[in-house]
Amino acid sequence: HKGIAAYTSGQRARIGGEKDKWYVVGKHVAEQRVLVARGGGHPALFCTRAVVEDLFWVSGQPPPALLRGESLTLGYKVRYLQPVAPCEVRLGPSDPRQAGDPTDDAFRPSGHWSLPGWAAPDPPSGAGGPTLHVHFAAPSRAVTPKQAFVLYDGEVCLGGGFVRYPCASLHEQGLPLPETWVGAAT
Repeated sequence: HKGIAAYTSGQRARIGGEKDKWYVVGKHVAEQRVLVARGGGHPALFCTRAVVEDLFWVSGQPPPALLRGESLTLGYKVRYLQPVAPCEVRLGPSDPRQAGDPTDDAFRPSGHWSLPGWAAPDPPSGAGGPTLHVHFAAPSRAVTPKQAFVLYDGEVCLGGGFVRYPCASLHEQGLPLPETWVGAAT
């Protein structure tokens, strides 16, 4: 292929001789492998959870409910043309493996991604600051490591961060793509 940097999650992977459309669903950087799936609606392109790092809050700190350990339902965007969509968020530890909460197993990284510094399937450790554990109300398409993630309360931008990793795709969970999902127009 043309090199790992030439491929973007969710975009078409032009595979010569194939009449079907194939899409990038992940990358294993060290091995220079690009993972693809047939069709723009393939369940491997979608996830229901992600972990966000390098958090920035417009007010200078997270909303008080998050600081109290509560979850909040807010709007989010991970792509410029994506409409704001609902998600539930809560603060998590710098290293999700330290959470001590059995439900945090749902926040393990997708096996579709392996980036430098990762000891797959575990996320990188030692990153500074808390993370944001995100549960999308509807599956979100092509959530990608290092992608900007922006949070909204109505029309007010609260802040955001960068996707550390998407969690298991619908395909990895053995789930079909539901009729409603985020990213249909993007």
